[in-house]
Amino acid sequence: MITIANGTEGEDRFYVMALKDIDGETYRWYENGYGKLDETKVVETIENDFGKGRENTQYWIKKLKSETEEDKKLVETDMWKAIQDKLSDRGYEWFVPSKAEWSAFGNMCYTQCSMTNEESSYKQQFGLNTVYWSSSLRSIWSAYYSVFVEGDIHDFSIGENRKCYIRLSTTF
Repeated sequence: MITIANGTEGEDRFYVMALKDIDGETYRWYENGYGKLDETKVVETIENDFGKGRENTQYWIKKLKSETEEDKKLVETDMWKAIQDKLSDRGYEWFVPSKAEWSAFGNMCYTQCSMTNEESSYKQQFGLNTVYWSSSLRSIWSAYYSVFVEGDIHDFSIGENRKCYIRLSTTF
């Protein structure tokens, strides 16, 4: 599915969602980051953050790789740990969509592809699971995720054992 970003010209006009999740697993956003994340990244995502997924992804991978304190290290169940190798192999062309990018993709599914609210419909038509992480923070304690069975965007605490699937996106 390809979506044209309204009001854009030139490069990066088309957003493409991967056809499959990165794997069949669910992940936490960043287990050890609860209350310790950069407030400036929160402010940036309160407004419409369409077009920020790649920047967010690059920022979080770089930032979390450079953390040295033991309590800030990534764990195997963190999204950012799971995608590092997959993204570096592709030159960071692929990224975790922002909340607004997920919202645009979800809207396309509802209005132009006539998806129903049934979980089986999402699985059958697009191979989608029910919940996916975005690269956007709501606060230093929570991050946004998309909920396809509700057709909505919510937030989960990043400090709890909340896990979502990961699906990447790219632009051209």
